[in-house]
Parts: sequence; C-alpha cells; structure tokens
Amino acid sequence: ACLKRTNVTTLVHAYTAVAANGTRASGAVVDGALLPAPPVQMVERGDFHRVPFLLGTNTHEASLFFNASFFSEAQARGHVEQAVGAAKAAAVLELYPITPGTDNRDVLVSIATDAMFACPATKLAVAVAATGVPTWMYEFMRHPSCTGPSAVPGAAHSYEIAYVFDNI
Repeated sequence: ACLKRTNVTTLVHAYTAVAANGTRASGAVVDGALLPAPPVQMVERGDFHRVPFLLGTNTHEASLFFNASFFSEAQARGHVEQAVGAAKAAAVLELYPITPGTDNRDVLVSIATDAMFACPATKLAVAVAATGVPTWMYEFMRHPSCTGPSAVPGAAHSYEIAYVFDNI
C-alpha cells in the first residue's frame, strides 16, 4: 500500500541507485525472514532442503526489457557502458560483439539474459550439485504462438509458464 503513495520518479531513482551500486535489482529478495541469505550462500553453508533440484532459464529471458525494434552500434554500446561502466564495457563487448550497420538488439538481450538469469542460475545449480544433490538444468527455447502479435521475439521471460501449468 505504501508504494501506491510513492511518486514514480522516486521509485525510478531508487532502482537506478541500487543498480549503480552494483547490486542486482532483480532476483531473489533477501528479507532476513523467508530468505535469510542469498541462495548460493545458503547452499554453500548447507542451509537448504536436500531434494532433487531442477533449475533453468529461457533462451531470450531479457527480450522483454528491450522494447525498441532496432539498436544501432552506438545505442548498443551506450547500453552496455551504462550497465557495466566504460572500463568493463570493452571486455563485455569482446564476448558479445556488436555489429555496425545492423540491429544489435539480440546482443543486448544475450548480455542481459546471461547476466541476470543464466549465469546466476548456473552458479546456483553448480553449488547445489557440489553438495551431491541430484541437479538438472534446462533451457526453454520455444516461442509460443499464443503470445500475440505484440509479443517480443524469442523465448522471453515467463514464456514457459503456460507449459509448466499445461495451459497451452
């Protein structure tokens, strides 16, 4: 209820400040009660239920976050520099090269998908597997036809949910 009374600009500035400090503004929320520590830390200290573990991501998770249909070389480079800083951008762009004169949206989607979803999921799965718990990972790649004409390309964040609940 208190967020309903908060000015949108205040929320955006708070989100930006969190991201600028290098803190992920997405992912598990460590609240000290329901989730007392980051999941990898909990697994590393043995504070988790030892049951078979299945974890995965979608191929284009971050596709939802890039609404523009075209990202020039300069726009893509600017997004990367804003996200990781100019010093780290060169290293990131070596791994994810952008191409002059073409749409670089897929490059940005790949960077954000790996940084926000695939790498953290893999890190958690590796930590769980190291404890001897049976661990599996999947990558959901299907773009369902029922997402409509305004849907983003690829297997975006949440596109697997209809399949999980057998509702497609």
